[in-house]
Amino acid sequence: MRRREFMVGLGSTAAMPFAARAQQAAKPNRVAYLALVASVGPSVIKQRLQELGYIEGRNLIFDYRSVEGQSERLPQLATDVVRTNPDVLVTGPGTLTVKAAQAATATIPIVFSSIGDPIGAGIITSLNRPGANITGVTIQASEIGSKRLQVLRELVPGVRIVAVVMNPDTPFSALALQGAQGRRRHRRAGARSVRSANRR
Repeated sequence: MRRREFMVGLGSTAAMPFAARAQQAAKPNRVAYLALVASVGPSVIKQRLQELGYIEGRNLIFDYRSVEGQSERLPQLATDVVRTNPDVLVTGPGTLTVKAAQAATATIPIVFSSIGDPIGAGIITSLNRPGANITGVTIQASEIGSKRLQVLRELVPGVRIVAVVMNPDTPFSALALQGAQGRRRHRRAGARSVRSANRR
């Protein structure tokens, strides 16, 4: 699925909580978007909401917030966003973003996007029935890491050591690394992780 199509679908999902307030036409619907880094997600979602009849400045308030890569700011920003009492809280790509939103509210509907492994990260217990106040879509799984290593070995049969660059602050990195290491043990290939983090 193309990323734009993916975000359009996410926009439709974000509009679902508005149905419960269909009779309150006088009050604009408020969508909060919490992001770790800037992306095209907000603009695509707003476009889709407009196609569904939700126009910013008329019956929609779109509150975009980003920590600009400073992950340590996510918990506080998520708390600040929840205080505005949005109808739905959309989280941008990344497990840390949705975890911050999840810790900030147990009542406001949360729609997550681009999560590597929402079940393995402890965000939901089932893709079919995520439960609680959270739902969303995932475009990757932790098994992808081992599959990538398998493809690499097929392309370069003689490879013996593979370096994996990872951010230790991102939960999915650890899950993906476990998958790659499992494949490494099966294939008897060496793998080394190189940790990196964005510190300011």
